[in-house]
Amino acid sequence: RIARRAGAAPTTEELLAEAKSRAAESRTLAPPGTPRSGEGTVPVVPEMAKVLEEELRRPGDVTTILEERDRFSVFRLVRSTPFEWVVDGVVIPKRSFDSWLATELDGKSPGVRR
Repeated sequence: RIARRAGAAPTTEELLAEAKSRAAESRTLAPPGTPRSGEGTVPVVPEMAKVLEEELRRPGDVTTILEERDRFSVFRLVRSTPFEWVVDGVVIPKRSFDSWLATELDGKSPGVRR
């Protein structure tokens, strides 16, 4: 769930406090594809809210690859309300070039050969 209105992102301390408070709760896992209730809406920065507003119009719409400071993201709209988007998303953390190259040269990836 992504907020449709831009807002301040929660701080690390706020996220940690929320995670600690939710860790003590008992939860039941739902089957795949079941909407999750009770989860909060994630705020977005104004720049991302503008892009999402332009690209997520109908269920099934997919965003371009969004680059943030520490990750790349792509979202597919499931449904929307005036207050939030419910999306499926893929988030890929960024790695340094040196980390990527070391992985490639160690033979862990078929993309690069010595």
